[in-house]
Amino acid sequence: MLNQFFGHYLLNRGLLASEELCNAIRQEKQVKVKLGTLAVNQGLMTAAQVEEVHALQQRCDQLFGKLAVEMGYLNQEEVEQLLAQQQEEPLALLQTISDQGYLPLAKLEQALREFRSEYGMKPGYDATLPYPLHLLFPFLVEEDAAIYLEAYVGLLLRNMERFLDVPSYLPCEEETKLSVNSAGYVVTQKIYGDKSFFTGLRLREKALLELASRFYGEQLNKVDELALDCVGEFLNVHNGVFCGLLSGKGVWADLEAQQANPFGCELQSRIYRLDIGTSFGPLEMLFAVQ
Repeated sequence: MLNQFFGHYLLNRGLLASEELCNAIRQEKQVKVKLGTLAVNQGLMTAAQVEEVHALQQRCDQLFGKLAVEMGYLNQEEVEQLLAQQQEEPLALLQTISDQGYLPLAKLEQALREFRSEYGMKPGYDATLPYPLHLLFPFLVEEDAAIYLEAYVGLLLRNMERFLDVPSYLPCEEETKLSVNSAGYVVTQKIYGDKSFFTGLRLREKALLELASRFYGEQLNKVDELALDCVGEFLNVHNGVFCGLLSGKGVWADLEAQQANPFGCELQSRIYRLDIGTSFGPLEMLFAVQ
């Protein structure tokens, strides 16, 4: 996750364009082998065991290695050995950006030093830990809501990478926002319980089809009930993991059914809207504490 936030830092400093960042993250992901693949290759786990861990990740926001240890498939020493084989973040991203000719490596190293200094991060920072998102992107809402919002946004970025295998970032303010006049849909879901939330994704048709195709595992070419259901199910899975996070903090929550409506539908007031950039175009996240 650290590479996403360092990329956001480069983007907002004007050192990198959004297209360059998406391409760099995509290229970096292609050379970074997933932990499960490494485990199978070394004979430490079977493919079925890896799939079992992946399935569990759809219900709880935990790292692959931690779950594999808890399930008895790996021990901590084996996880550390596997992690050592993966390229260190964000150094792999730096190398990719340099190799693509977007920025010279010396300038990237200087930006990384400034990034770490500005946000109090030492060179040995564990890149697998959730990043304190508010340091880069202050949420201008009430303090109680900001705590939930930060957790929700960070989880959404992780789940987009986990379930959609898509590079995503928080765009700089100058980037074009979604037009209310363009064709698209709003997919929403309410969370109820000890705390109630309104959540949703607002997407143009092109981005909707790409997200649906990635979640479905096959190319979808038209916005129909299946495509909308796929986007709704991604939101449902993501919100299910969010409910798991809430449960871990002693907050009971459950999900209502998802709804999909075309642009122009009436939404409740006081919704926090956050643009998220992806390699297939922008989408808008909707979130409110009710």
